[in-house]
Amino acid sequence: MSALAVLGVVSTPAFAADPVKIVFVGDSSSSDPVWSFRVQALQDAATAAGANFSFQFAAGDFAKQAQLMDQAVVGGANAIIAPMWDENIFVEPVTRAANAGVAVYGLMGMGPKNNLSADIQAKVGWDDIDLVQWGQKIGEVSLPFVADGGTIMWPAEVPSATYITEAIKGFQQYFTEHGKTVSIDVVETTNDATTATSRIAAYLTSHPDTSAVITSGAIAADAAAVAEQQMGVAPGKIPVIGQVVSPNAAAAVKSGIMVVGLNIDDVGAMKQAIADAVAMAGGGEVPHRTVDYLVITKDNIEQTVPPGLRQ
Repeated sequence: MSALAVLGVVSTPAFAADPVKIVFVGDSSSSDPVWSFRVQALQDAATAAGANFSFQFAAGDFAKQAQLMDQAVVGGANAIIAPMWDENIFVEPVTRAANAGVAVYGLMGMGPKNNLSADIQAKVGWDDIDLVQWGQKIGEVSLPFVADGGTIMWPAEVPSATYITEAIKGFQQYFTEHGKTVSIDVVETTNDATTATSRIAAYLTSHPDTSAVITSGAIAADAAAVAEQQMGVAPGKIPVIGQVVSPNAAAAVKSGIMVVGLNIDDVGAMKQAIADAVAMAGGGEVPHRTVDYLVITKDNIEQTVPPGLRQ
C-alpha cells in the first residue's frame, strides 16, 4: 500500500473534456455545390481540432434558419456558425444564443451586426464580408467589360438578401465614380440550380442585348455559366462575372464565358471559423475579422481555386 493511500489521499483518473459541439446553420441547401464544399472544409477542420460538427440548411428561408439556430441552442450546441444575410431576422436568435452562453460566429455574412446591442456584439464573433466593399470590388473587375449605358442582368438567389442589395450598392458606387452609368435588372433565381439556369436562359433569350451577367450570388454565377454554355453563347459575347466556386464556373473561366471571377478565400475562411468557434466556446477571444478576396482569371485559376471547386 502506498504512503498516499495510508494517508487517505486517493488519486482519481483525469477525464478529457467533452469535445466542443459545433453546429453550422446555413441559408442555402445541401445541393448547393459551393456550400457543400465549404461544409466539408468546416468538417475537415473540426475533425482536425477534435470537435464534433453537424450542419443544417434552411433552403433560402431566413426565418427557418433563425429557428434552426434556436434549435441548436436547445440541442446543446457550444458554438453556432452561420452566414446571416438579413439585418433583422437574426437579431433575436443571436441574442438568445449569446445569452445562453453559446458562441455565435457569423461566417461571411453578419447582417444583424449593427442591430445587436453593444453587450451582445461583444460576445459574438465573425469573419464578415463588407458587402458594399465586395460590390465595389466586383465593380472594379467588371468595369473593363461593361460599356457606359449598358444593361446588366444580376441574377439573385434571394433578391432581398444583403449580399445582393449591399453588393449592388457598392457596384453602382464604383461605376458612378468611374464615369459609367448602367441599368441593373435583378432577376430572382432561387437557390435551386436548375431553376436558376432556366430563368437566366429565359432572360437572356428575351434580352439579347444584355451587356453582361454579373452577380454576387454563388449559385447564380454557376447557373449563368451553365446557361450561356447550353445556349451556345460565344465566349465573351455576354460576359459572365461572379464567384468561381464550382467545376461549371471554373470551366467557364477557362473557356472565356466567365471573363473574370472574384472569390473569397474559402478554405482559409473555413479553417479560421472552426478555430475561432473552438476558442470562443472555451472562453477565448471574440474575433471580428473581414474575409480576403481573390481575383480569378484563366491565367491563375490553377493557383487560386482549390481543386475541390474546379474539378
